[in-house]
Amino acid sequence: MENVKTGTIVDVSGSWGSGVATLTLKDSRGKTRTLHADNGPFFRALDAVFGGISSGHSFDVSAVRGKKIRYATVDWSDTFLTGFTPVEE
Repeated sequence: MENVKTGTIVDVSGSWGSGVATLTLKDSRGKTRTLHADNGPFFRALDAVFGGISSGHSFDVSAVRGKKIRYATVDWSDTFLTGFTPVEE
């Protein structure tokens, strides 16, 4: 079972070498949260929805900063991101 919540992206970072991506967001209560995901699929998904990947495998964080998303985490770890979808405003 997954936990589904809503939040606004504050920052994203990742490392191709480590394979870990970090998503920092403000949740619906205004609390800052840090979530982790598989680096490659996470950034490709962000790019598919919002754009942001540029030459040299870099990512323009300004393409996603401030975007509202609905996100899911696994029930055994509320810090592991399993998916997201944009929230239309």
